[in-house]
Amino acid sequence: MTTFQPFDMERMMSKWENVVTYNLSESGVHPATIRDLVDDPTVIEDLLSTELNYPQANGIAVLRERIADLYPDATPDNVLVTVGCAEANFITLQTLLAPGDEMVMMLPNYMQLWGIAHNYGFQLKSFHLQEERGWAPDLEQLSDAVSERTKLIAVCNPNNPTGYILTEAEMEAIVATAARVGAWLLADEVYSGAERLTDTQTPSFWGRYNRVLAMNSLSKAYGLPGLRIGWVVGPADTVDEIWARHEYTTISAAMLSNKLAAIALSPQVRPRLIRRARNYIRQGFPILEGC
Repeated sequence: MTTFQPFDMERMMSKWENVVTYNLSESGVHPATIRDLVDDPTVIEDLLSTELNYPQANGIAVLRERIADLYPDATPDNVLVTVGCAEANFITLQTLLAPGDEMVMMLPNYMQLWGIAHNYGFQLKSFHLQEERGWAPDLEQLSDAVSERTKLIAVCNPNNPTGYILTEAEMEAIVATAARVGAWLLADEVYSGAERLTDTQTPSFWGRYNRVLAMNSLSKAYGLPGLRIGWVVGPADTVDEIWARHEYTTISAAMLSNKLAAIALSPQVRPRLIRRARNYIRQGFPILEGC
């Protein structure tokens, strides 16, 4: 058996999250129900009449259109729908990096990319958010870590687990560092929309540089982790290459997940889901502080 770095956090959650009475490890809001998404009898009938066939492998057209609408100047060709952001991350690194390639990762972070780097033999460097500065990034450390060999820089904004949101100046500095060496910038943006202190949604890295890959999903700000819908938004030719790896893993997300995701991202439903998530966060945080 080959040497393998397990994803320790997900291993624990996989085994225990559905068999305990109280789950304190969950990082999203209380899940929404199908009833929260659908109350129009016409839409319900359409769902009940859905043939459980393979959907379009890269995501049904209306879903990719609605995802593209969230990003300035993006088109459906810039979008690949995946089985959660986890698949998007996995096949994107498979596409862009080979064993021995160098990547630089923001820490602390969701540690999937860290584990993939170890399992695939990527050369991993890091730069850190500084607790003493309210979790602002050490941009000098990032600049020092990035070399001519760096193929990819991975960031998470809003950050998991600190909640820190990069300023515009920090985002531009990170983009400039990537552009200095022509590195890809992989931006995990799954907590965009789940802001606690503002109603302004965190802006994407998309559109700031021609080598940005913006990753997201319905699992956090939307309260729909069980749909297992994620996506990557990037240059169309690169997205097509990532799609080719998708055909080796899951082929497609489920038909009903595609259709329910398109409803969730509709102009009528999406704002309601975002408000719901923020209400949970803002009502729950004082309780956490008082513990």
